[in-house]
Amino acid sequence: MLIVLVMTFFSIDWLMSIEPAWSSTMFGITFLVGCGLSAFAFVTFFLSRLARTPAMEGVLKPMHLRDLGNLLLTFVMFYAYTSFSEFLLIWYANLHEEIPHYLWREHGVWGFLAILIVVFHFFLPFFLLLMRGIKDRPETIGWVTVIILVVRYVAIYWLASPVWYGDHFHYIWTALSTLLGIGGLWLFEFIRQLKGQTIIPIHETWVEEAIREGALKVNA
Repeated sequence: MLIVLVMTFFSIDWLMSIEPAWSSTMFGITFLVGCGLSAFAFVTFFLSRLARTPAMEGVLKPMHLRDLGNLLLTFVMFYAYTSFSEFLLIWYANLHEEIPHYLWREHGVWGFLAILIVVFHFFLPFFLLLMRGIKDRPETIGWVTVIILVVRYVAIYWLASPVWYGDHFHYIWTALSTLLGIGGLWLFEFIRQLKGQTIIPIHETWVEEAIREGALKVNA
């Protein structure tokens, strides 16, 4: 509950506030769902890389990756639903203080990025995650998560940058260096703390049940 409130208010204070005349009742939930999608994509990618290691061999079954893929599919559809609902409400109301938010973002390179976001943020992951063979294999579902994480970065840049540049596309190198710097430090600390830790919570009773269930479904 705390993370939901924090991310909702942070999205409003950090992103929606850069357009003082614009407001949207869907913005907070849309941003929050996008963060949830990024989190599930990162976890799934991380586990897909560990699937062939001795630590997870025999524990992480195709059924577990399939369940993570289904969660990804759910958040992909949920994000598409909230994003389209926001667009539909603004388009239908046609208020002078609201429509510039999309007018800036549908022309030129920004419009091209909008099409890419629609394709790679919804349609491509949606159809890929419908296929059981893709969700069951660590290699294929790993590529799907990479697509989602990359397009999430593009979507956030598309959401924030047109406020300063209007219809003219401009990409500043600090947008990437900041991501690599802060994200790199976080990832380094994450991997550092992970070393020497038990990935599987061996003292939890539900873990053995999950492993047995995965083995039964594989054998079936």
